[in-house]
Amino acid sequence: MDKLIKRSGAAFVLLKGMAISWLMTMLVLLILSALLVNTGLPSGAAGGFLIAAYLLSPFAGGFYIGKKAEQKKFLWGLVFGILYFVVFCLISMAVNPSGAFSMTRIIKLFLLQSAGGMAGGMLS
Repeated sequence: MDKLIKRSGAAFVLLKGMAISWLMTMLVLLILSALLVNTGLPSGAAGGFLIAAYLLSPFAGGFYIGKKAEQKKFLWGLVFGILYFVVFCLISMAVNPSGAFSMTRIIKLFLLQSAGGMAGGMLS
């Protein structure tokens, strides 16, 4: 990543990875909403799609970051997954300030999203 920082800047690469991840999130949620509206898919099945979104979105960004990094790809993927988690929590709190955020849910989100980013970095 040292050469990456000198060429285009790590912040720009992280922002581009974040854009890729949020596009992936929107795509998975769009597919979920289409399935819920157009098919008889029970709303209880939405949990699986949400877990897929929590894993696939940071995976896509971590994969992109890993392609740009030349060393320690898994570490940069993990950093990206944690950054995605922080942005996700900030957006969730801004949209629903009185929402109930249990510590169990927060830990589960952290583990899913950081693991997704790290896996993307490792597999790039």
